[in-house]
Amino acid sequence: MKLRRCMQDKQNNQQDQQKIHILWGGYFNCHHPMWDRDGDTHLFTKKAIDKAEELINSVADQEMYMPLPKGIPTLKHMVTK
Repeated sequence: MKLRRCMQDKQNNQQDQQKIHILWGGYFNCHHPMWDRDGDTHLFTKKAIDKAEELINSVADQEMYMPLPKGIPTLKHMVTK
């Protein structure tokens, strides 16, 4: 994953031990039981889970956390309003 390599390079090139702040931006539309509704099993394909786990592992490697708890919708479809 490009993000993981980038973060490793940043850590390796850091001249001193000052804290650095980095904002991750991108299209992280991944499906995983950790944050999707349990009923959305059709979204949990092997490919989708593998992609999401790359993101999960990258977040864990940086000792970060997911701020949005499971069950909070990030999108409301017009048919559900």
